[in-house]
Amino acid sequence: MAPKGEMRYNIDEGEAVVYLKLLSLHVSNDLHNRDVVTQQLCPLLRLLTVAYEERYGGEGIDNIDALLGCPVLLPDSSSSGVDFTHLSEVQKHTTVATLFTAVSWFREVVNSFIYSAAFGNSNGSQPTQDQDS
Repeated sequence: MAPKGEMRYNIDEGEAVVYLKLLSLHVSNDLHNRDVVTQQLCPLLRLLTVAYEERYGGEGIDNIDALLGCPVLLPDSSSSGVDFTHLSEVQKHTTVATLFTAVSWFREVVNSFIYSAAFGNSNGSQPTQDQDS
């Protein structure tokens, strides 16, 4: 049995058009979803970012920024706190694996948008020596 889930980190609140079902992936009976998809999710986001930047001239993925504020289906607060001894071993494993995937996902989302946010340009590229002077 899976731990209870809840939508968390919904920055867009009512405007969210997409969400990421990490908990559903980790409790899936489908071995491909549970093991392969969860391991490839972050590298696929990185691939999407690189392909999008290459296709559209290094403008970054600002045009698909729904990822920044989308909610994530994670174990609820009571299941993912410091004390989760009331959970079964399977639920503990699922909770920890889901949170690990979520942290990796958030890190990759930040990396995907960081250059355009940091340098304030629309092309997402790092400044050159000429731009620094």
